[in-house]
Amino acid sequence: MSVKTAEQALLIKMALQEHKNDLNFARIAGFASAEHLAHTIPYDLSANFDPTVPLLAVDDDGALREYTVTHIETKNPAIVGYILAGKDNNPRVHIVFRGTADKASMIRDLEYGGAGQKSFYAEKDLILSQIDAVIRQRANEWTNQEELKIKLSISGHSLGGGDAQNCFAAISDVMSRLHGHKRFKERMLDRINGMKNALVSRTAEPVATSIHAPLTLIDSITVNHVNSAGVTHATAERCSKSAKYLAKSGVKIHVRALRVAADGIQQTGQTNILSDIDPAIAKVEVLKVKSNDEGWLSPKSVVAAAGAAYFSSPLIIAGALGSLTAYGTVKSHTATHFNKVVVQDQFLHFDNATPEGATAIKHKLSHSSKSIVDNNPISHSLKKIAHAFSSVFVSKRKVSPQVLNQYEEFKKHISEHSHHDDESLEALFHEEVLETTRNVLTFN
Repeated sequence: MSVKTAEQALLIKMALQEHKNDLNFARIAGFASAEHLAHTIPYDLSANFDPTVPLLAVDDDGALREYTVTHIETKNPAIVGYILAGKDNNPRVHIVFRGTADKASMIRDLEYGGAGQKSFYAEKDLILSQIDAVIRQRANEWTNQEELKIKLSISGHSLGGGDAQNCFAAISDVMSRLHGHKRFKERMLDRINGMKNALVSRTAEPVATSIHAPLTLIDSITVNHVNSAGVTHATAERCSKSAKYLAKSGVKIHVRALRVAADGIQQTGQTNILSDIDPAIAKVEVLKVKSNDEGWLSPKSVVAAAGAAYFSSPLIIAGALGSLTAYGTVKSHTATHFNKVVVQDQFLHFDNATPEGATAIKHKLSHSSKSIVDNNPISHSLKKIAHAFSSVFVSKRKVSPQVLNQYEEFKKHISEHSHHDDESLEALFHEEVLETTRNVLTFN
């Protein structure tokens, strides 16, 4: 087990114990878990990964549990993610993505529309196939299949936060199609079996094999993004559409966004997912950590600018201001903040349960004011040039044959069981009815 992760987990547990009787305990525990999963664990695993050693993680109920860890393999070495699977009868599965930590991930930061957007979608199905395989394995290990409901969380910090949001978009899209097909097949089987019982005096046998897929076993999805780079507006729109469909299927969706006051990096990207969703569809929370002396235009920067103005020239004013604000931003962006949240109570909290909270969340997450990094043509062109030049220095890595086989099986299964639009489902129904009728008449 990683020493850093274990130590941090125990510190969080001890800090939470002092708040276990507080009215805000669930909220505080949830965000402490979010930061542990999104920030501490993925960076630590990337430096100290050992698949044979279980990992200790803080869950959003404040409990510590052990997890087995699977490294997510991709062809792009800058996408660094892990799948944490619960042991025994723990139904939790955590997906965690590391943020910027090396040259390859810095190159992903240059992608327009949100850090890592283009490269993640190039690897999307390969990533989903490995998540699907882990959930399938958990399902096979479960003693009572009927009670198995997977509680999935997807977490990441900075660049990893963008990956977490894009991962939710990809999973929710596939899940909505699978649930649509599953519900249709269930209705279709009822109608076909009714036809059989009307035509023949025998108990109807199922006309289809399993109508379930591992991803349909997911009962709830939580997205934790910390100091996150944003995603494109198109991605956010797809998330909203899929979330509405999953809510109808009974899947609970929860988004936690941890922000640090005046962190300019988290303002990149075009927007963030589910920033204006109806609370009946998904619960969205923002926890803003107070930061009086860090970030853009901090008191340090103002003092430095005043000193430079008094003693020197405007050029030095700009240099001092820029250096100190950049230092403050990096400091607040890279630090962990559970002490401020759990111990010192230095935070503001908003959720979309009230109109006022929903308005505040939309203002903080939707990037309604244009980002100077991702929403104008000049920066777009500059980032495209920089990314095209730098991406040639990133070499592809090989993926193991086992993962490639999982990928092929996943693609085959999804293509067979992901009819989503009503016209396709109706056509499929008529085909099944005709085939069943022919079989029944032949049998008689």
